[in-house]
This record gives sequence, C-alpha cells and structure tokens, in this order.
Amino acid sequence: IYEEFLFFKLELQRVRAAFRGRRRLHRYRFSDAMRRSIDRRLPFRLSGEQEEAFSAIVNDLRSPHTMQRLLQGEVGSGKTIVAFLALLLARENGLQGAFLAPTEILARQHFQNACAFFGPEGLALLTGGCDPAERRRVLAGLAGGGVSLVFGTHALTGENVAFRKLAMVVIDEQHRFGVAQRAALFFKSRGADLLVTTATPIPRTMLLALYSDVAVSFLRQPLAGRQPVVTRVVAAADRERFYRRLAVELGRGRKGYVILPLIERSETYPDLRSLDEEARESRARFPGVPQAALSGRSDPAGKRRALQRFASGAVRLLLATTVVEVGIDVADATFMVIENADRYGLAQLHQLRGRVGRGSEKSYCFLVESPRPSAGGRERLRAIASSQDGFAIAEMDLELRGGGVIAGLEQSGEIDFRLADPRRDARLLQEAQVDARRLLEHPELQNPPVRRFLAGLRKKIRNVSFS
Repeated sequence: IYEEFLFFKLELQRVRAAFRGRRRLHRYRFSDAMRRSIDRRLPFRLSGEQEEAFSAIVNDLRSPHTMQRLLQGEVGSGKTIVAFLALLLARENGLQGAFLAPTEILARQHFQNACAFFGPEGLALLTGGCDPAERRRVLAGLAGGGVSLVFGTHALTGENVAFRKLAMVVIDEQHRFGVAQRAALFFKSRGADLLVTTATPIPRTMLLALYSDVAVSFLRQPLAGRQPVVTRVVAAADRERFYRRLAVELGRGRKGYVILPLIERSETYPDLRSLDEEARESRARFPGVPQAALSGRSDPAGKRRALQRFASGAVRLLLATTVVEVGIDVADATFMVIENADRYGLAQLHQLRGRVGRGSEKSYCFLVESPRPSAGGRERLRAIASSQDGFAIAEMDLELRGGGVIAGLEQSGEIDFRLADPRRDARLLQEAQVDARRLLEHPELQNPPVRRFLAGLRKKIRNVSFS
C-alpha cells in the first residue's frame, strides 16, 4: 500500500514541481491607476468569492513562478468576469492574452462581452469560420502585437498562430478540450500564466485538486436571484406520459430545450434518438408551438438566427444536439429535456442543465432514460439528480471513471491502485506524501527504482501541460 502511494505521490509532486519551477518571464506591475481602471470597467460590485479568486490570481502573478490555477465555479457564478480581470492585468502591462473557448458560439459571445468590457480596440476573434482576409489580419496583429487580446476556438492552437508577447492564457470550459489541445496553446509562450475555468473539472484535474497539487479557486454561490434547477429522471416507459404533460406546460407559455444525441437515425445505435426524427415528431406533438432545430451541421448564420429567435421568444422549443452545451444564456428558458441521458457523461449533463435556471423563475431538467440503460448510466443519472455542486459531480465522475494518467495525454481512466484505498489508508498516504517530497528535495536518498521512475517521468512530461 505504501509503495503504491509513494510512486503515486512522486509522480504528482514531480509533475507539479515541473510547472511550479517555470520562472516568471513576464513581470506585472500593480498601481492605483490600474485599480481605477478595473473599478471603472466593472458593471457591478464583485461578490466576496469573486474578490477572493481575483486576489489569489494577483498573488500568483506577483510570485516568481508562473500561475497554474483552476477557477471552478457553478454555472452562472461569474467565472467569466474574473477571467476578464486576469486578461485586463496582462493588457494593462503591455502583454498579450488568449481566451480559448470550445465552440464558435461561445467564443463569439465572449468576444462580444469583451468588446463591451475592454472596448473593441486591440481585440480580435479567431475561429474556423473566419474569412481568409480577416484571418490574415488577426494573425498579423498577434505576431506584431497590435492585437492584445484574442478570443477563439481551437483555431488559436494552429501552428501558424504566433504571438509577440503571450503572457496570459485562459481556457474556458476545460473539460471540452483534450490535453494536447490545451498544451498546444499554452506552449506558444515559454512563460505563460494559465487560468482554467470550468463548472465541472475533468477527472485528471479533479484528482490533482483533491491531492492539493493544483491551485484552486471556488465560486460556489450562483448570482443573486437564481434558483437551483429541479432535476428528475424519466423512465423510458413513462416517456409518452411525460411529453403529454410537457404539452400542457408549453400551452401555458413555457420555453425550453430538447437535447438529442444524434443528428440522424443510426442502425448501429437503434435506441438513440435523432434530431431529424424528433423534429418531425415534435411538430405533430406540439402543434402551434414555434420550434427550431440546431446542430453542428447548421451553418453559422442559421445557428445565430435560430438562437436569436429563441432568445426573443419567436421560438419557444429549441431541439438541438449538444452544440448548446455551453455559451447559451436565455433567462426565460425554464426546462431542459435530455433524451438518452444515461449515455452522457456527468460533466456534460451538468453543463446542459446549466442552460436553464438562469432567470428568477423555477426551472427543471428532465433526464429521459434509454430503453435499455446500463448500470453505469443509471448510476450517473442518480448522481446528477442528487447534486447541483459541480465539484461534487466531478468527484463522482472521478470515482466512476478514474483520474487518468497524471503525466500522459489521457483525461480519465483507472487510478492503478491494486491494494491502496486513499480514504481507508489516509495515514499511509500522508506518510508517502512527506517521503516523496524528501526524495525529490534530496536526490541522494533515491534508490535505483526511484531514479529510474523519475527519469522516465521527466521524458513524459517534457511537452505536456497537465492542467
């Protein structure tokens, strides 16, 4: 048991030390003028948790080593404004910042909000949908320094994207990106500070956070006026009865979403419902209710048009795939129906649920089971229905999926303990943590197996950002 813990802690501490040891290349100054600039831009007073998180970021930027911080906050808790303040610090110090978002919809929304917060000068948007002329202009601005803050999708990680002074990297909705994608942007600067935001950390980051090897700031309180979302599981046998009840609510003027796992019906997965099929059935099931369908295949203009009509109330039922998982903020949407909900991961279910409950009215999330749900799928539905806490949900996800290989590219997978149990054997875990630190601080104490293990680890982590 002790041996398993010792090598586990050696790996955790060695990975963390590799990133803590990155000396700060970009110096930040903090002045009264900067504080006034922050106060002038804030549209509202920060909550106590937001102030605490921002203070932690400032302290990180004052330290001699680069920042690696996770900002974990519930949906609607105000993570974005804290991230904007971090970018503002970089900009006010003559440095560049990059904000990576998982979808074009979300990247565009952040860019529009940033233009209102910072002013449009020096800001740019880079996505796969940019026309060639605009793309060339943005790339030239990043390389020359004329663009101080850029917002975008994975297009930011392309090999031809070069920065003059990239100092602050913000990765939004971290669970949507692979490790290699996050590392590709992070390593465009030799000394970038990294802020990762999420409502539900992936198992790897959750594991590091649980063992105190990642700096974490929490925003647990939703913004004022928002209520918890009531979450209910609907058995496949009750599906038709459920939709009859939903028809009554739509008749009373309710507005919401139906999420489907597929765009088209698949013979390989006969139990999974498709957007094309459901859209046809829905028009017959809810006559007179204005509806729209949205998927990754929808053209960008069509997506924007559908979302605008939904936000304005011209559409009251939006049928979609998971393209609406993040970045959609419609305050009067009060219900979310997720078909084949047992086939989704916990983080995705929590994010989808977060599309409702954004106003003052009581909201609901209905998780419709597949006809033949697996035991693991049922367990995930029970877990999501029992909690509104993103960090607790991530902890359940860690328990169900494992934490992945700490220094590799995997984001989940079994923690390879054959004998050890971190909860049962907590005392031995603490002893192994102390001894691992001593072995790393005093190489002369390392025996050949430990030296070989650490040599292999150094090769693995050379070009990987673990966050």
